[in-house]
Amino acid sequence: MAKKQAVMESSSWSFDQSDLWRLCRAYLIPVTGSAVVALTLLVMVQHFDAWLMTSDRFLLATTEVGVHAIPAVQVAGGSPAVVEAVRRQFNPDAGRSVFTIPIEERRRAIERIPWVWQAAVSRVWPDRIIVRVVERTPVAYVPAPANASAHAPGAMYIDAEGLLLPIQNRTYRVPVLNGVTPAQAPEERARRVRLMQRLLTELGPHARSVSEIDVRDVRNLKVLYPTENRGVLLMLGGEQWKYRMEKFLHHYPEIRERMPNAIELDLRPDDRILATEVDNESDGD
Repeated sequence: MAKKQAVMESSSWSFDQSDLWRLCRAYLIPVTGSAVVALTLLVMVQHFDAWLMTSDRFLLATTEVGVHAIPAVQVAGGSPAVVEAVRRQFNPDAGRSVFTIPIEERRRAIERIPWVWQAAVSRVWPDRIIVRVVERTPVAYVPAPANASAHAPGAMYIDAEGLLLPIQNRTYRVPVLNGVTPAQAPEERARRVRLMQRLLTELGPHARSVSEIDVRDVRNLKVLYPTENRGVLLMLGGEQWKYRMEKFLHHYPEIRERMPNAIELDLRPDDRILATEVDNESDGD
């Protein structure tokens, strides 16, 4: 009986060892292998990152200008002044690996350049940076205030968002806009620009002859309209702009005859046109 019990105990111990081996083979060995592979990959990635950041192969290409090395950043879509301003943003990156350059930070800095609306910055293997720029589009020309100080901004362009843009060596066929100033909040300037755009849209073909718009009083817009001898300032009010412009054009032969010296006309009354300013003497209403 004792011999039979010993055999049973030996058989039970043999079963436990095989079961443990199966567990190791099913779980421990794969987990250990995966850990070794992951550690190996991590070391490889770290070495690869170090190679990208230190190898001369990936240093940002530069152009020698005098004694300075200027980053040779490729800029597409901008005027010469904007291209130069964009490239200056990368001056701190001369001699650095392109993979250490803070791309998002540079993009935000570029979009703070006045004429830049949007920018995309890309790394290009192995040592280049490409910037694609979308410039802002001016919709009007803002003259310098008559009483501006020597340190105040001069004449500028303005876009549809109310952002004032410094003058560049480029010309745009846009109307002169009076009634917006640097002292106004951008939202207020944008509101007045939208008012100008609504006016021009409503005037339709007549807008092509309008060279100057005054939005100082948003309830009484004025436009400068050319005639044979001079420009006439037309008060159009805050509504019915097209109707009032066509009233002026329809009655212009009579206006020219009766009020030849008029330089400002009030078109707001329904039943008459009033001369509110003349060169010398008015010939009447």
